[in-house]
Amino acid sequence: MTDGNTRFLGTSTTNSMQIDLEKLRAPGLRGTLSILAIRKNETRNSDERRDDQTVRSFTVSALLATSAAAPGDANGNFTANDGTSYVLIEPSKEFLQVELAGYTFRVYKNSAGELSMISMNLMAKNNMEAKFIFIDLIGSFIDYISYIKNTPIRISKIRIKDNKNDAQYIDIISPFRPSFLIDAEIEVFNELRPIYALFREARNSDSAYYQLLCYYKIMEGINTLKSKQIKRAKKFGFKLTALADIVPNHRDLSHEIRPYIGKSIQHFKDNFLTRRYRDAAAHFTLRENTVLHVSSPQELLSFSEAAFACELCVRQLIKNYENLAKEAQRFTAALGQPLKSSFV
Repeated sequence: MTDGNTRFLGTSTTNSMQIDLEKLRAPGLRGTLSILAIRKNETRNSDERRDDQTVRSFTVSALLATSAAAPGDANGNFTANDGTSYVLIEPSKEFLQVELAGYTFRVYKNSAGELSMISMNLMAKNNMEAKFIFIDLIGSFIDYISYIKNTPIRISKIRIKDNKNDAQYIDIISPFRPSFLIDAEIEVFNELRPIYALFREARNSDSAYYQLLCYYKIMEGINTLKSKQIKRAKKFGFKLTALADIVPNHRDLSHEIRPYIGKSIQHFKDNFLTRRYRDAAAHFTLRENTVLHVSSPQELLSFSEAAFACELCVRQLIKNYENLAKEAQRFTAALGQPLKSSFV
């Protein structure tokens, strides 16, 4: 599993393997599953094969779908018949050959005649470079097809084969883990209902850009609610103890975000999120004279990492506000004037 760091998941002599979910990235985060074939006469170790920087041949394939892929699906042994779309290829053709920006790739159909898989051979120095070249090209292609046919087209899986090193890389989204719901956990704060709704909206979305906007709105909303709660407490003659809103640590935070760990969430929001991410997603601009290209693999990766940091921050903000609201309830109850802030 690669995400800037490599985590060893195990070895297998068959075409399948059980993976400990706790070794994967946090639920919902993107990562790359690296699979190296065991070769009898291979003299290099796994790191040397994986870190090879010589220009060599890669075969990259993308499986298309009409709906979002289920997180955790790491089966890289897919064919054109595993994909689907609402776009048909002429019955007389086995595939379409497309030339774009000096590259050539093939678009295959499934047994129903639907555009279902795109595959391309290219030269690159590593799997990430091969992926970025591929996604940049086919992203523009399916963006255009989506427009002219007025239909959704999703990429559900990406497989990168390093033909020289007998290695395969599969993009995956880390699966969500089941957890028990305990009665004592259920205390819905009335004023947080729009916040909870925005959080679920973000979690249900597979768009990092939309997730980030939802989390950003939560950050804005929590600050407003917190200010109102403190002012309301003053009217009753008591002062609430507001916990510090600090960017939490997590092993999966990107190197770009790690310097903000332990600093205030407001500082992180103002100095990192607002211009680079929130403004870009909301106003379509990245920097002067440049626009946000949502199909860019670099932008998708960057926004995914930022959205994860936002998720950690908003969970911290919500938790701190809930504690503040509970304190307010205790004070007002002691004064004989119960403050209706939650319902069960």
